[in-house]
Amino acid sequence: MVVSKLKQLINDQLNVDIDLTTRQRNYVEARGLYFTILKNNTNLTLADIGRSVNRDHTTVLYCLNNFDDWLKQNPYLAEAYNIILKKVDVIYHEAEPKDIKRENADLKYQNFQLKRQVKRLQKELST
Repeated sequence: MVVSKLKQLINDQLNVDIDLTTRQRNYVEARGLYFTILKNNTNLTLADIGRSVNRDHTTVLYCLNNFDDWLKQNPYLAEAYNIILKKVDVIYHEAEPKDIKRENADLKYQNFQLKRQVKRLQKELST
């Protein structure tokens, strides 16, 4: 949910499609912006972040390592980054407490199920 909204925000703000497989600078920098926001605001792994735009973790790492330099070199990118960060804050604050509680309960249940599955698998391996 957050990933698709963020993609749309970036695509609209920078007039690009970060899913395209191009190495044009404005697309690479837009993906860097996307990767940076996801890395700083979610618990997604680098691999998961990359997969969301059909890239691997090394591409994400490259962009994360270079993003600060790109911001210094490109004032338009820096301005877009600040605008998008403000919009991301609004998205996070729009989440209703009942939605967060429901999601938390769902995650706890999934965690419980996974723990049961791990115990079952460990038992199968030990016999």
